[in-house]
Amino acid sequence: MKHILNILFSLVTISCVQALNGQGTAQVQVNPDCQVLAISLTFTAGSPSTMTLPGGNGFDNRALACQNYLLQYVATATSGTLSSIAFQVAGGAVTPGSFSNFGGTVSTGINPNTSSTGAITTFATGCASATACTVKNSWLNVVITRNNFVGTIQISAYGWKQGAGGAAGGGGGGGSGCVGTQATPCIVTTACPNEAAVSVSSSGLTQILALSAGKAITVCHISVGFASGVNFQLEYGTGSACAGGTTAATGVYQAVQGIALDVPFTLPASQALCVNLGSGVAGGGLLVYAQQ
Repeated sequence: MKHILNILFSLVTISCVQALNGQGTAQVQVNPDCQVLAISLTFTAGSPSTMTLPGGNGFDNRALACQNYLLQYVATATSGTLSSIAFQVAGGAVTPGSFSNFGGTVSTGINPNTSSTGAITTFATGCASATACTVKNSWLNVVITRNNFVGTIQISAYGWKQGAGGAAGGGGGGGSGCVGTQATPCIVTTACPNEAAVSVSSSGLTQILALSAGKAITVCHISVGFASGVNFQLEYGTGSACAGGTTAATGVYQAVQGIALDVPFTLPASQALCVNLGSGVAGGGLLVYAQQ
């Protein structure tokens, strides 16, 4: 199978938002303990029906003992649909045994994922101890079942250790610094409960989230993959496709084929969110947001 292997998005941190005693919100960075995979794949009509990532024996989790996980992907199809993308685990002291779909708690999303545009799923083992989790999740992989999908999939998976120094970060202070427990990765969906598929193809402004009178849009995550490189910018405004009072929310990202933004930002109230493309290129992805 022809595929392009390159680093997906510079996701060395996952963002979350914490309410601070009525003083608004603050961003907290949480470093993953494991990077299971972060790649972009291009599928053609002749590609195999299934692909196992990161390949070989999968990701060796024996020494790192990550216990909680985040899987996210953006799929941009030129034709067809995906069957599934499954997060899997296996035991084995030296080499992996039989892989099977993750048997712990699926905290958010579903596993396997069946969306042909993109999704975010988080997992928690619920193991009684790090030793028990190491045995249970010694090896990790992701299986893509292509069906007749033709296009590009950008996919990443990360892991955290349980307890202090793991998902919530270590040392000092009053608590984990994030909504949730130390055993659960702190991700942007904690502050932004809504998700929407992103689909764009036309040059210029395309609305991806309509305004709601008196309510402000907070973007916690947006990821989009394109069929080819294109200039990309987020803007906001009123009227048809943000044409009234158009204002830049970001600078212009030049000639990008895939982009992910995980630093939360809030637009003024009563404004719609739009994507501005420098040329007509098909793209798709995922928006995670709040509107209140």
